[in-house]
Amino acid sequence: NCSGAILKTGAVVLRFPAMFRPKKAACVIALVLADLVVLWTIWYFNYWLRKDFLPEAFNTIGLSLPQNTPEWQHYWQYYYFIFLWPLIFMYLGIYTKRYLFWDEVKQVLKGTTAVFLTIIALLFMTKQSREYSRSILVYSYLMTLIALPAVRLGLKSYFVRIRWWTKNVVILGAAKTGELVAQGLDRHAYLGYLPVG
Repeated sequence: NCSGAILKTGAVVLRFPAMFRPKKAACVIALVLADLVVLWTIWYFNYWLRKDFLPEAFNTIGLSLPQNTPEWQHYWQYYYFIFLWPLIFMYLGIYTKRYLFWDEVKQVLKGTTAVFLTIIALLFMTKQSREYSRSILVYSYLMTLIALPAVRLGLKSYFVRIRWWTKNVVILGAAKTGELVAQGLDRHAYLGYLPVG
């Protein structure tokens, strides 16, 4: 089955044949799992930073930092918050659409902001906002905006190399325009579009 999307760009028509579904499913699952691992690592790292590292660092230079961060088990009881990311990312199409890198960064920003606002709202609604470190939330938010796009770019680039995240494309149209489009696809190889004619 070679039916697929058709994208018109000036004098050029790109026909994108359908992707081999099992490979696409494997890529999506891997991206979801990678996101969860990155999010979990960021969350725990920032907990350790606030709970252990920063108080000791401040003590070393003769300053004090309030040690009012709850134990990790207190955070762990809300582990299900982390699954909000895949749900919102799926809604935004981040796992299936082929965004340019900075377009994907924008989608990650949109999704991550929505998740953090949801978490903050839930904590306020349950009257537990004072029990959680705001610095952990802020640092986790900022690190997520950097780490998720970087890890996803690396993973997609790997999938392209092993031909799991690829689509064969046929470039039709004026020679010069077609050449420019081919060069653009080559610059953004992580999109997985492979010119075949």
